[in-house]
Amino acid sequence: MQIERLLAVIFLVPLLVCLASCSSDSNENDDLYGLIVNDKIPTQLVDKENLPGWLAELVEKAETSAAQESASKRPSRIYQLSWNGKKYYMHYDAFNSFIFYDVYTEDGRHVEWDAYDSSDFNTRSKDWLCIYIISN
Repeated sequence: MQIERLLAVIFLVPLLVCLASCSSDSNENDDLYGLIVNDKIPTQLVDKENLPGWLAELVEKAETSAAQESASKRPSRIYQLSWNGKKYYMHYDAFNSFIFYDVYTEDGRHVEWDAYDSSDFNTRSKDWLCIYIISN
């Protein structure tokens, strides 16, 4: 009887710990793609006038495009984040086939990806904020 109890404890405790740690209630376990697509990135909106000039121009073009495509009803978003100690911006549009397609350096240079960079960006970028929502 004692051995059966001991075996039950040995098998049940790790199972319960595993189940408790696999809970999907926490955003910490979501991958970056899921957080972006499901709109779970914290929002701290900025007026267009307070965006860097190049980014305000990008937003203006995206707003014009969204107005022309009024049937699509898909908002796109501008994110600010840090990666390797530097500030970056990303324009997310659900119709892009590669989620990190429109990533820009702080001075507005488009980031050209290779496999290593995008993987590193996906795992090590941080401090994500949605700073602007473009809707039609």
